[in-house]
Amino acid sequence: MSSNQQHAANRRVVWNISNFTKAQRSNRERSYKLYSDPFEILIGENKTIWRLMFEIRYCYIFLIKESDISDLYICWKITDSKLVLIFEGVFRIKKNVLADEKQYFIGNLQPDNVFNNQNFVSNETLTLILDIELYQSYPEKTANGSKGKLSEIVKNLFNSNSYSDFTIISSDGKMFSAHQCILAGRSSVFKAMLSTEMIEKKLNKIKVKDIDGDTMHELLKFIYTEEVENSNNVAKKLIYAAEKYDLPELKSICISKLINEIAEENIFEILLLADRFNEEILLNKCMLFIKSNYDELENRNEWNNIDIKLIKRIMKFLKDNSDIICLSNQNHFESFFTTVR
Repeated sequence: MSSNQQHAANRRVVWNISNFTKAQRSNRERSYKLYSDPFEILIGENKTIWRLMFEIRYCYIFLIKESDISDLYICWKITDSKLVLIFEGVFRIKKNVLADEKQYFIGNLQPDNVFNNQNFVSNETLTLILDIELYQSYPEKTANGSKGKLSEIVKNLFNSNSYSDFTIISSDGKMFSAHQCILAGRSSVFKAMLSTEMIEKKLNKIKVKDIDGDTMHELLKFIYTEEVENSNNVAKKLIYAAEKYDLPELKSICISKLINEIAEENIFEILLLADRFNEEILLNKCMLFIKSNYDELENRNEWNNIDIKLIKRIMKFLKDNSDIICLSNQNHFESFFTTVR
């Protein structure tokens, strides 16, 4: 580990959720949240308090900070009871862009993988293991450490054209050499394309008309290396590519980045993305941001680009959560929306 990373702290948390299967069956039609006991992470001489939260309907996992800290990078990974890696990533705790924001999205378990895997659920108990490392500057080496020799070989194939047998042409004409076996192994869409007598299979190339070169580069980079550039601008484009090529892990990473980067300058763009891809948790985060920052957003022209169905949903969200804003402000908000169209 390089000295300029300024490693601040690390902690392993084992969370056993008893009676999990029963709780899931009872609450699968509503948003029901489970919280871990608080745990401490000592940063220098400062004691910080954290929790984990599990949203049981969609199997979303959040890290919640209960201490006033910022300007830290969190390197995290989640494993099952056998220490098999499930998720990992890096995000930054900045000075809060959301006034009351303390929750950080760190993973979305696939329900079928959870309930049919004894490494997750055994004797009605769900076991999650979280490893956290905190840094004062962006970590050069993420929480997973070395990914192994095989991963390095595949990564090197991305960095060179050796043995490539397929060409991808982006919407702006950039050409990318790729390997059919790797594409098919990582994406069910590529697998279907390359396993049938489609024209792309016969010509050993495909023209992708709706993904530009920069986004295609990042898509292929993830397919070969499981790495994603730490930028929400990249995430906003990649989420479409992840959906198109059936890469749920990449989509989850993009959503995590967007959730943790919501701000006044991008709220409407992220709101539309959340609605387009039916991402409930991202949409809820956007609506919370709108509530907390209504005065700053009220007169933005972008409201005219929002579909009326989504506007009605935002209004309903405000009414259902009226404890967060005063009644007069809520009435003002509703009045504004009746004229914005």
